[in-house]
Amino acid sequence: MLELLQIERPDLTELEVDELLDRAACLQDEIDAEQKRLDAFIAHYNAKIEKAHENFTSATKTQREELAIITDRLDRWARKHITGKRRSVDLPSGKLTLTKQQPLFYLEGERVTGDNPALIALARTIDADLVKTTETADWATLKKRLTVADDGTVYVNDTGEVLADLRVELRPDKFDFKTA
Repeated sequence: MLELLQIERPDLTELEVDELLDRAACLQDEIDAEQKRLDAFIAHYNAKIEKAHENFTSATKTQREELAIITDRLDRWARKHITGKRRSVDLPSGKLTLTKQQPLFYLEGERVTGDNPALIALARTIDADLVKTTETADWATLKKRLTVADDGTVYVNDTGEVLADLRVELRPDKFDFKTA
């Protein structure tokens, strides 16, 4: 059969075409059988992986619950004792850290990105130089020219103008700990 495949001729006889079709069907059947074996193998090991995951979840449930309680207590202690410019506490057993989280800005209910059409229009009203192209605004520079009040209200530094459509979600410091 390989000889027939390797001979380049413009025309094949009906018998040769029929032989090629038979061989193609046999090859496809072999491929399909191997695919079924592979699928069965994958299903078998996926079931084992799922069972192992369930066993892990069950075996570590108590430890994870206790760790969550300890983490909550450490978080509350850190928020009470880490104040001012100091953002972490080194202890013999590890380090507690509070990290400032960037606020999330929303304009007309959508999270602000440089290609937000409403932001482009807003940037154009504040300073035309903040619009890089017709499709993007220089959000990083614009953000530096804004002040956020404790209630999430946003003001333009230069003019004191309140940007009523721009709202901010102030996020608390993120707690983290590392053990020694």
